[in-house]
Amino acid sequence: MVFSGRFVAALCGSFLIVSGIGCSKGEPPPSTASDESSRPSSGRGSAASGSEGSDSVGPDGSTEDSSEPSLPDPAELVSAICERTCVRVDKECNQKAAKFCRASCRDYVEGTRKCPVEIHGALACQENAESFRLCANIADEACTQLFRRMVECREGRVEPRVWGDTTLPKSEDPAAGLVPYPVPGFNITQLMPEPVTVKSEDPLSVEAYEPGEPGKFVIASAPIEGKKLSAANELRTVTKYVGLACEAKLKLHGRFESYGAAHVRFDTVCKDGIEYHGVAHFYPDRVLFVAHVAKAADGLSDARRDAFLFGFKGK
Repeated sequence: MVFSGRFVAALCGSFLIVSGIGCSKGEPPPSTASDESSRPSSGRGSAASGSEGSDSVGPDGSTEDSSEPSLPDPAELVSAICERTCVRVDKECNQKAAKFCRASCRDYVEGTRKCPVEIHGALACQENAESFRLCANIADEACTQLFRRMVECREGRVEPRVWGDTTLPKSEDPAAGLVPYPVPGFNITQLMPEPVTVKSEDPLSVEAYEPGEPGKFVIASAPIEGKKLSAANELRTVTKYVGLACEAKLKLHGRFESYGAAHVRFDTVCKDGIEYHGVAHFYPDRVLFVAHVAKAADGLSDARRDAFLFGFKGK
């Protein structure tokens, strides 16, 4: 997971700063009254009222519960995420950051009345961000799209998604056409376009293309450079993968851990104009690279790229 305390994030420069206002408008987030009046009819409030009014009375006077299972309360979920994050901020950051985290939580919980999906998604993404990002109220790079969507929703620039609706129109779904691919030899699945071609099994080399698009989706395994995992050896390992022609502009960032591995984003532009945008999954004894490789003009949109790169799941 990845989330935070009170980031009402505004997109400033190349990343989202967790603040109460957007970069362009300087307006505070919507008030509680505004949130209440803007609550979608099928959101948390309607789910609750539907549950209360769905019992029917049988011939013998008994009630028959015909309602569907109720959805979890987004306010409760957001509150729990905030509490976990603020406990971490209490331990790792200064008193000012801890106080701000608690205050932010109250605002976010109230905000679920209007934008439950957007707020929950952004905070869930930020929860496991690196300590310096939590303490400085800066969103993780992996969460920028989610925070942007949250800000747009709270400012009324986009319609809130319906709580409990897990689908998106294909035109709006950045993961459309990508399907879970069980990675051979690794206990994870990775979203990939179809068909997938296995070029070799040891070391693993997998490729896939989208129809009519020259960009290449790749999965590849390799040994880790050095005797133990460290920041220096992670850099050496990724450098060897992309090649010396791509070393000068190589950037590693957004490190987090899950599924028994350390995940590190990497981006670079090679001397011939080819770009690598990927995630290196570092296991104790090997690394699994997942990347999109293409010329800049043939690259993926930010949303599409993030949907691909973070479309992995442990089994």
